[in-house]
Amino acid sequence: MIVKNRYSGETYKELPETSPSETRDIIKKGYHSSKEMREIPKFRISQSLYSISENIRKRGEDLAKTISSETGKPLRESRVEVEKSSQAFVSAAEEMKYLEGASMNSGTQKTLSNHVAFSSNNPLGLILSVGPFTEPLYSISSRVAAALATGNSILLKPSSLAPISSLNLIDIVNQAELPADSVQSVLAHRNSKVTGILLNSESIGLVAFSGRSENAPAIMQKTGLKGLLMETGTSSPVIVWDDAELDSAAEAIVKSAFSFQGQSPVRAQNILIKKESFEYFRNRLIELSQQLKPGDPLDEATDYGPLIQESAAIEVENDIKNAGSNAAYVALGGHRDGSFFEPTILENVEIQSELAINQVLAPVITLHEVGSFKDAVTAANQFGAANQAGIFTSDINLVMTALDKLNTSVISVNDAPGLPTEYLGSSGPRGSITATKSMRYLMRNMIEERLALLRR
Repeated sequence: MIVKNRYSGETYKELPETSPSETRDIIKKGYHSSKEMREIPKFRISQSLYSISENIRKRGEDLAKTISSETGKPLRESRVEVEKSSQAFVSAAEEMKYLEGASMNSGTQKTLSNHVAFSSNNPLGLILSVGPFTEPLYSISSRVAAALATGNSILLKPSSLAPISSLNLIDIVNQAELPADSVQSVLAHRNSKVTGILLNSESIGLVAFSGRSENAPAIMQKTGLKGLLMETGTSSPVIVWDDAELDSAAEAIVKSAFSFQGQSPVRAQNILIKKESFEYFRNRLIELSQQLKPGDPLDEATDYGPLIQESAAIEVENDIKNAGSNAAYVALGGHRDGSFFEPTILENVEIQSELAINQVLAPVITLHEVGSFKDAVTAANQFGAANQAGIFTSDINLVMTALDKLNTSVISVNDAPGLPTEYLGSSGPRGSITATKSMRYLMRNMIEERLALLRR
């Protein structure tokens, strides 16, 4: 498996792919390690989580440079990802305090009036994490932290495009006082035989998947009856009303939309703007976007680097050309240079088009003019269910309407989608486990609640 430096195109590191026989052996080791994890005192696990967090911070700059090299993410943003990764282990350690079993009042049921009910939480065993390239360290850190905190072992299958961050995390975890093989990795491509072995294994109790929504059905089909947590990207709508602070709204949207070259798991994509403010706001977005500087992701001055692959840049270039044949208008950008793609602003894009409905992993946003707030909400919901949405307004009544009517889990008010809400406790029924869900939600899906009925 050859990992490229996304900026230079040179080989950054070559890693051996895991064979089918090695994969079966790794699964067996992980399964046995899960039995050992059950016996570890909770305080020791908690101490280990804090230790892992601290060691991530100590190695922070090297970890950030690895993320930037293997993904093309600007160094400033990679440092933020490292900090989030460190915090994930602290969050899991703190959340362990609230995972004890409970006693329940069974007297409300006539047939159980002479019984007392108790529940206990038990680990699922071996967890499989299928990770993305978009957050190669944080996505797996949140799952590793949750798995260890709940007494499970975990097996990582990172994206073949950015696997080195996973290996770095395993190296850090191995320094903690935890059973051997509690965190392991398998290096394989998405459609390989090895991936099939992992998904079909009866030794795995839960699969946590992150990736493109079009890949989700195949994952669901292969996992069978085992537990499944999905994190699939969606297009995020943002409503900008004429009573908002338009300049600050434009700055927030540009930052959200073009972070990591538009490849962030959650970002502003479809912007709905009140008719009276449309021209000013469009021009402000163009002005701010033109100030973004391309370059080497390791350069402190770089605002955006290359896309993860040149094929991704070619794909979005073709999508924009196709949209243009359907009357879409390129207000800014639309061109590529190798793997680099300019920040792009499109107008007159059909709401039901693929560029609007699907998550676009590129620096592309669409602008839509609306006449009423009802029209804005209707249009936003036509893009499909979203993990996050945004609204810029000074009218609290509009905010409450958006909260009631928008088909989304999280609404950022006077800010753009992409805020780190996973520590705040949202648990709406969307396709995300780290973009909108809390650490508590993630951990509770890695345990099995068992019930005991005691006759008095």
